[in-house]
This record gives sequence, structure tokens and C-alpha cells, in this order.
Amino acid sequence: MSRDRRRVLAVVVVGLVPWVVLFYPGGQEAYFAAGLLSYTGNFVTLPAYLSRAVPDFLPFASVFSILPERLLAWPTSVGLWLLALASTLLGSYEDQRVTDGLLVVAGLSQLTFALGFWTAEGYIAVPVGAVLLVGVGVLDWRSSGRRWLSASRG
Repeated sequence: MSRDRRRVLAVVVVGLVPWVVLFYPGGQEAYFAAGLLSYTGNFVTLPAYLSRAVPDFLPFASVFSILPERLLAWPTSVGLWLLALASTLLGSYEDQRVTDGLLVVAGLSQLTFALGFWTAEGYIAVPVGAVLLVGVGVLDWRSSGRRWLSASRG
């Protein structure tokens, strides 16, 4: 498998795993890029979650003034991951540093989301996605940086 295909596969897989697994008294939830899966088996997509969190009479831009900052980190990291995925799919037109940077920032945003739950008593958030997003971004950046350095030296 070529390196470009491995990169696309890595970015896709990072979007498929649960980004945050939340344990709390009485249940657990898993937050994915696409939505939220509760312990009851219910799945709520991210757009449906946002539509329920914001009253109908308010414009979408007001989402940023209503939701707590820690909850805004989830849709923000999804948007950054989607940009990284789009960048990866550009193939030879892509600047890998941009893609890797988007992945790292998405991971840090997801870490903010997970850490926000630690303020509630009895809640334990495991930031699986944050670790994977940052890991894929950093590892790819390191390998592409080595290739760039060796190519510039001759």
C-alpha cells in the first residue's frame, strides 16, 4: 500500500473510533466524530445534538454563545478533522504540514472536551480520539519532515 493511501486510511480510521469515552454514575457514553452513542444504545448525530441544544428561534451563529466552551470543542474538533480529511484526499496537491497541524489542533480541542467532564464529580472521560489525532499528526509530521530534510540536503 502506498504512503498516500496509508495516510488517508489513518485519517479515516481516526474519525471512526470513539473520540471520548465517558463513564459516569449510572452509565457511559461514547462521543464519535459523527455523533454520540449512549449506554442505552441510542445514537444522536452531531447535527441533531446541536439542533436540540439551541432553540429554533436562534440563528446557528448563536450556538457559540449558548453552549459551554467545553461542549463547543466537540464540533470544533470534528470540523478540523473534516478539513484534515479533505486535505489528505487532495493527494499530491496537499501540504502535509497543514493536514498534520489540523489533526494536532483537532486532538487538542478534543482533549479540552474530555477534560471538561473531569470537573463533574464521578465523571471519568477517556480521550481516545485526542491521543490518536495528535499521534497521527505528530508521527506523520515527523516522517514527512525527515523526508523533506533528506531531499533538501541532496
